[in-house]
Amino acid sequence: MFAGSDRGAENAAAIMTIIETAKLCNLNPQTYITDLLGRLPDHKINRLEDLAPWNWKPAQ
Repeated sequence: MFAGSDRGAENAAAIMTIIETAKLCNLNPQTYITDLLGRLPDHKINRLEDLAPWNWKPAQ
């Protein structure tokens, strides 16, 4: 109802889940998502688990 469409609601739910999971892992959600988006284009598909909030370590 507030998202404008079913697709908008699904996208909102996905990003809210990522944000809340980052918080549960004691991460700053903005820092985590910024780093995540920067890494995704070059990250190996078989290593996506490394980017999960519970495994994530900041880029060096």
